Amino acid sequence: MVVTSIGLVSFSCMLGAALPEYIKNINLSHTKHQLIHAFTNGMLLGMALLFFMPEIIEHAQESPSLMAFMGMAMLLTKLLANASESAQNNQQRLTVVLYASLMFHNLIECILLGYYVGQAIGITWLVAIAAHKWAETCCINIRLIEFNYRSNIRLLLIGSFILVSIVSI
Repeated sequence: MVVTSIGLVSFSCMLGAALPEYIKNINLSHTKHQLIHAFTNGMLLGMALLFFMPEIIEHAQESPSLMAFMGMAMLLTKLLANASESAQNNQQRLTVVLYASLMFHNLIECILLGYYVGQAIGITWLVAIAAHKWAETCCINIRLIEFNYRSNIRLLLIGSFILVSIVSI
C-alpha cells in the first residue's frame, strides 16, 4: 500500500506539473490561459472551503493554537500582498507564499497519508490526495511559468515538492 501511495501521488504530481508545460507549447489565447489558471486556483480554494474548513471549525476549540497559526498565516499573506509597490513584485511575493504554503500543506497531508496507509480509511485518503495533487503542482508550475522562472529552477521546485510527498508518506 505504501508503494502504491507513493506511485499514485508521484504520478498525479507529475501530471499536474506537465500540464502547464504542454499548454505553454500550444498557443492559447490569454483568456484561455487565465481560465485554466482560475480553474486550478478555484479547485484549491474549493477544497479548502469544502473539506478543510469544516474540520478546522469542528476542532477549533480543542486547538486554539491552530486557529492562531492560521490567522497569522492569513495576516502574513495579506501583509506581503500589500507591502510591494509594484504589481510585478507583489505577484512574485504571492508566488513564494503560495509555494511555501503548498509545500507545508503537502508535508502534513502526506504524513497523514502515511499514518492512515494501513487502516481502512487509507484508500479514501489516497484517492483524495491523488485527486488534488495534480491541481497543486499545476497551479505552482503555472505561476512559475507566468513569472519566467527558468526551466531548471521550475524543475527543481516541482521536484522538491514531489520529493517531500514521497519522503512524507
